[in-house]
Amino acid sequence: MPNEALDVRISRIERRLMLASVILGLAFIATNVDYSAMMLHPLFLLELGLLALLLFFVFRSIRQYKYAYCREIQKASSTDALSRLFTAQQYFETLEGEIERSARYHRNLCTIRIDIDYFRRYNTSFGVLSGDEVLAFLGELIRNATRKYDTGYRLGDDEFGLIHPETDGSQARVVAERIRKNFKAKYEGRLSLSMGIAQWEKDDSVDRLIRKADAAMEQAREAGGDRLRVYIERGML
Repeated sequence: MPNEALDVRISRIERRLMLASVILGLAFIATNVDYSAMMLHPLFLLELGLLALLLFFVFRSIRQYKYAYCREIQKASSTDALSRLFTAQQYFETLEGEIERSARYHRNLCTIRIDIDYFRRYNTSFGVLSGDEVLAFLGELIRNATRKYDTGYRLGDDEFGLIHPETDGSQARVVAERIRKNFKAKYEGRLSLSMGIAQWEKDDSVDRLIRKADAAMEQAREAGGDRLRVYIERGML
């Protein structure tokens, strides 16, 4: 992989710099030794100290670059490049953690599932690049609609999800409606959103909470799309 190759090159450069530093240090010592008296010149220790300080900053800069590089690679592997949202794997992992936290502290938790109505037809009619613009636009809407502790995800080609800690169904509905209306304002007559909301209930597993949100989203789609449904235990709202 290109990223692994770059990391290898950085490590090689680091090793070569270390070797060059040792050689330079030995040469520096050799040129500053008074062999007749077997003593160092008076300014040698100061010069050697400055050299060591310079090498310290060089190696520290390399380490910081490698750390930042690894962080970027980790972020890239968990983020969808097109929508700039987290991936499906992150969705399942985060939802599991949030369910555990909600159970422990008795907090509300909601998830929203989103499907783009008529997206495949739109892709066929207007081309893949236009479809990519739709996905990027929806990703932007989701990012703008979420608070700092909410998270958005691209779950599939035209499926998205959100996780809202400490949020009940009515609060999640406000967020979902904002996303739906802003999306409709741009693509009315061509595309719309079907959305399902599910609130975590005691003993809900990750799978059950997702199935509840999916069921609500499916009912919204079957009702014609461009709407949202909230799952409640006795039916849909």
